[in-house]
Amino acid sequence: MLHGAWRALKPGGLFFCRLGSSIGMESQIEHIEGRRYKSPDGSERYLVDEALLGSLTERLGAELADPVKTTVVQNQRSMTTWVLRKKLLSKKSRPAASSPGSVRSQTVVVAKAQTPVKRVVGN
Repeated sequence: MLHGAWRALKPGGLFFCRLGSSIGMESQIEHIEGRRYKSPDGSERYLVDEALLGSLTERLGAELADPVKTTVVQNQRSMTTWVLRKKLLSKKSRPAASSPGSVRSQTVVVAKAQTPVKRVVGN
């Protein structure tokens, strides 16, 4: 899902993702297997951590548009916001410039849980 959403994103576009994480809850969650954990609220969730987000950012060739931010929700679960910018193409590989007066747009891909949404925002 991540790679499909990333492919749809134009160079310079923003990728916004809010997802469950273990950040700030490390001592309160129970490891099940892989990246699955049992939260204090009794739910089982796939959780990311800062190391995984950093690794994925690097593998995508992206840059953080904003620092990773995490909210601990009443000591029951942790939600993290991960915002990336797709790097611009180098001048050699850039498509021809748009005609004067044309509207340039920036693609923003929003991913929450399992539902990515593509939005186009005009500049």
